[in-house]
Amino acid sequence: MADPTRPAVLAGGLVYPESPRWDRGSLLVSDVHAFRLVRVRPDGTWRTVREVPGRPAGLGRLPDGRLLLATALDRTLLAGPEDGPMSVHADLSGLTTGLLNDMIVDPGGGAWVGDTGHALGAPERPGRLLRVEADGTARVACEDLVFPNGLALTPDGRTLYVAETFARRITRFDVAPDGALSGRAVHAVLDGIPDGLCLDGLGRLWVALPELFRCDTVTPAGDVETAFGTGDWRPIAVCSGGPGRRTLFCTLARLPEDGTRSGRVAALPLEPGGAGTPDRRRRTHMRIAWISGASSGIGAACLEAAPAEIGTIVGVARRAPASPRAAHLAADLARPRAWQDVAADVDARLAAADVEHAYFLHLAGGTAPSAPP
Repeated sequence: MADPTRPAVLAGGLVYPESPRWDRGSLLVSDVHAFRLVRVRPDGTWRTVREVPGRPAGLGRLPDGRLLLATALDRTLLAGPEDGPMSVHADLSGLTTGLLNDMIVDPGGGAWVGDTGHALGAPERPGRLLRVEADGTARVACEDLVFPNGLALTPDGRTLYVAETFARRITRFDVAPDGALSGRAVHAVLDGIPDGLCLDGLGRLWVALPELFRCDTVTPAGDVETAFGTGDWRPIAVCSGGPGRRTLFCTLARLPEDGTRSGRVAALPLEPGGAGTPDRRRRTHMRIAWISGASSGIGAACLEAAPAEIGTIVGVARRAPASPRAAHLAADLARPRAWQDVAADVDARLAAADVEHAYFLHLAGGTAPSAPP
């Protein structure tokens, strides 16, 4: 029987997996030293999404659904479809002295990204956090950080945590509505160097400690506890995902000093689930806008979240509790429609996007249903 307190291997064959993000039903990972972005599916299979010559680092999504990708060596943020042409969202080369590292994107599209200050093995210099707005304008948010690494933002968006790797600490900031940082404080001092981190529903940080071959948790009060060991694999980064975000994913690596260079992804149960950003699961709620009479296009659908979050949708998602309106839509579905052929694909898309409690209708033509009583 598997030990629920130890991560089980989900996928192997990677090189150095970093910056995992639960994204649209699977795990998006920067395989740093393979210079590629990969998707790891829940069944453990994976595919290369794109090659990244500038070396991939932090990942996120803009409000319009475009992927935001930090490139460590080019020191730019790229935006666009993950498997299509991407353009420069922000050139940060003039603000950095090291490499771009982890990144976090808030719900409004503003991003914080770490500048390490120096490359590994180079003379040490202070790093900094950069703030990039949704329109691509950038500024220095904080200076004098010691190799800023993993980032996590609380669900209310008011507290940002930063792993200062070579200072062996987690630093906490208050976040203003405009993204400005203040109230800098040491949140926790650790036994080893921290890399990636994420938040759970209890407000605890889960922190990867690659030197110690283990992950620790840090409570909201700053108390540190050992969570689990990772054997002879070094934990690199963590994030929550899966249904209810009740799975903790941990990327693992072996380095040349370990006798080889290889990477894998492991997973273990996480209760009561993840919280905050990164890997913030967007729970998309839909409001039915009933339109009587004929409609040559959209019959009824008003999204309260960006449609790009789940792609182009045609059909009906059967993911709502029973209600009169749900019953009305179900009855309408029973009538032949040309667009019904894509309903199964819509369900698959929504399942992959981890959308819950959504019920909407998009007519490809014909007569819109009248409002139920």
